[in-house]
Amino acid sequence: MSSTKTAIVVLSDPRASLVAVDFDRRLAVSFSGSARLRFGAEDAAQPTGGTGRYWELTVSEWTQFGFAPAIEWTLVDRSPYNPPL
Repeated sequence: MSSTKTAIVVLSDPRASLVAVDFDRRLAVSFSGSARLRFGAEDAAQPTGGTGRYWELTVSEWTQFGFAPAIEWTLVDRSPYNPPL
């Protein structure tokens, strides 16, 4: 989905969720709430690569859950967009 389409969706319906996965411990945390987009901003501590776009998630609830033992996965490659470990 293009960033323009994403902006239209968030502006018309700000409900959003984000899931953080811990593959080693077979756990996930789901954060739900409302999203807000900021345009034309720049923060030296969190660069956008020149886009000036940020999004914020105001969390209204979160849930931690484990994965079923039958689920297996293999790390193929890490995203080049994630910061180094």
